[in-house]
Amino acid sequence: MSRKPNIRKQRNGTAAVEFAMVMPVFVIVIVGAIELCNMNVAKSIVINESREAVRQAINTNADGASIISAISLRVAEMLRAQTADITVSLVAKAPDGTARSSFSKAIKGDLIEAHVSVPYSKIALFSSSFMSSITVRDSCVMQKE
Repeated sequence: MSRKPNIRKQRNGTAAVEFAMVMPVFVIVIVGAIELCNMNVAKSIVINESREAVRQAINTNADGASIISAISLRVAEMLRAQTADITVSLVAKAPDGTARSSFSKAIKGDLIEAHVSVPYSKIALFSSSFMSSITVRDSCVMQKE
């Protein structure tokens, strides 16, 4: 009668090798998913704040500098970034599309544009060199009342 080989002895360490091969891929996928979720949150914040900047500009008599400062500060607080990394601009255009010389010269019927942007590398949760060239930005246009 011949002995059957012990299959358990031949499989020692197989689970450890499989784990070592799968774990790095799994971690990369999870980190990538977290970064994409963070980017979606950042985009939502930038969209909301560009709309808020235009709303303040068309409904109040506040000057452009105070609106830009307030929006920059709010975006910086929500995204855990420096205000110097955030770009906010307001532009007033006449209905025919010509730009006004300054935001304060906007009159009823003018189009007010707000542009908000932040480099994703400044707000990334993990150091990601493959996303370093991405900028999260949005703009919004409304008519001054």
